[in-house]
Amino acid sequence: MIIWIFFIAFVLSWAIARFVRRRAISIYQRKNKEAQTTPVRILPDGAGLSIVITALCSFSYLAAFTRFMPFEVFMAIVPPGLFLVVAILVDEKYHFKPIYRYVVHGAVVAFTMYMLGGVNTLRIADFVWDTPVSHIVMNVFALVFLTWLINVFRFFDGIDGKEGNLAAVCVAICAGASLVLPKYNLFFFLIPCVAGFLVRNWYPARYLMGDATASFLGFVFGALGVYGQSGNLAPDADPMSLLEFLILCFVPIFDVTYTWLRRVVAGDNFMVPTKNHLYQRLLYSGLSHTKVILSQIALCAAMLVLLLIYNFFNDFSVAMFLLVDAFIIMGIYAMWVESRYAYVKESK
Repeated sequence: MIIWIFFIAFVLSWAIARFVRRRAISIYQRKNKEAQTTPVRILPDGAGLSIVITALCSFSYLAAFTRFMPFEVFMAIVPPGLFLVVAILVDEKYHFKPIYRYVVHGAVVAFTMYMLGGVNTLRIADFVWDTPVSHIVMNVFALVFLTWLINVFRFFDGIDGKEGNLAAVCVAICAGASLVLPKYNLFFFLIPCVAGFLVRNWYPARYLMGDATASFLGFVFGALGVYGQSGNLAPDADPMSLLEFLILCFVPIFDVTYTWLRRVVAGDNFMVPTKNHLYQRLLYSGLSHTKVILSQIALCAAMLVLLLIYNFFNDFSVAMFLLVDAFIIMGIYAMWVESRYAYVKESK
């Protein structure tokens, strides 16, 4: 049954993305019937909705007919995730003020946290922090962290509109989570949804993901990460600590956070899009699209090795050592990028 779910989700994701592209080409040709003097490359960014549709369908099936997705988790992901996607699509059409976007993010995250029962305890290997203070600190941290992830994945989407950097990294993260948490692992069911889209999103891309889908993926990843520490964690589910989840998603989190801090220090407007992300600068330095995306996958693989070591020892001191290692690896990567292509001051 699991194999069939995987196969159907993969084919459906690929087929929907292909349909969106062909539809976009058909619409363009009808509007531009005159002969074109130069070739025009059609790159519809709505094709990423294939990921949203297949993920929501997969989760709905898992909630209705299997034990993989408890009802609380279904309610914490599917309704708010769908609302988030619709809100972003409406925002892209009518261009509301940024404050409304943050209100939507806050409402979605708050509802998800409520359905998951909150995060009251911090667990890192054999260390457990469970006090009245931890209840406040962990819930505030989870709220901020989940909101930040929605934006992290949105900022990490694409390399100059040419290739699905985020899609490949998401597949790598989900595959890593499947190795670490083999039992009732919901990350596993995201693999075919993203992989089907990635088939023709690899360079040269035939379609793009779009902000709505990227934000949706960040939300789903964050919700599954919070679920591993939540009060409604199923008794037979493999828990994932926030530290494990942080290391698992460390590549996009570090890139976006580093770039944000870099812009703050430089005095640039960090509220607008930028081309100073590490993966973008790596491309501008002369590295090919394929090599850039393979470098991101290699970094994800390095994070997975750290995570496997963490699971083998299951010791707090080892966990802290591995977290430092993760920062060192990404720090060396950032220094390498800085040496290849320096930060460009942005015009205000």
